Amino acid sequence: MQAIQPAFNLSTWTVDELARVAFMSCLPTENNQATLGKLIDAADMRESVALYKGLIFLDNAEEFTLRAIDGLRTNISHVFDAIALDNAFPTQYFEEDPWNQMVLKALFMQRPIYRIWDLDERRNKTLALIMRDYAQERWSGHRQVSPELWRSVAGYGDENFLPEFDKMLKSEYELEQFAAAKAIIESKLPQSESMLQAAGINKDSLPSWDEIGRQAEIEASN
Repeated sequence: MQAIQPAFNLSTWTVDELARVAFMSCLPTENNQATLGKLIDAADMRESVALYKGLIFLDNAEEFTLRAIDGLRTNISHVFDAIALDNAFPTQYFEEDPWNQMVLKALFMQRPIYRIWDLDERRNKTLALIMRDYAQERWSGHRQVSPELWRSVAGYGDENFLPEFDKMLKSEYELEQFAAAKAIIESKLPQSESMLQAAGINKDSLPSWDEIGRQAEIEASN
């Protein structure tokens, strides 16, 4: 399984989902788009989850890219997660724009983005700017911003991001401080040492991005 789907995590699969993947894989590639398209259009939630999770195992998986992108329009978290989380399909077949929109919607839907495969490898300047705009929009509405957001900024945060970084470092929420510190360090800002020192943050004791994501997920569920 992992040779085809490196993000495969058995704990996120059910027996009936695996059985559906076996069925999908047996369909001839010359007509499986029509057959699976009809199944997806008529599927209930559980069937949709299995079908979307199974796309990557098809010999002609790339031909279902638009189907997967269309599937992300859903507001049903289980269906969205089937495409976006623990799934290498998006990183293998999505171009930059649909990838960025997927990450943004994952945050909007309060999904755990640390489970997006190749999240760090697919970071880009456009996404960093989208994340900053989204954070500003949330703050203007007096709403909280997930500390995971700053993972997509890391490496691309220039001096234009300093007001946001400063705000996060002064937060009373520790995970926000950690996330800002990591984004500052990974962006290689010349002010990083002084900013972290002023905030009283030891860069050698910072948690990993995945640890920040897991803790944020736990706190959100409580």
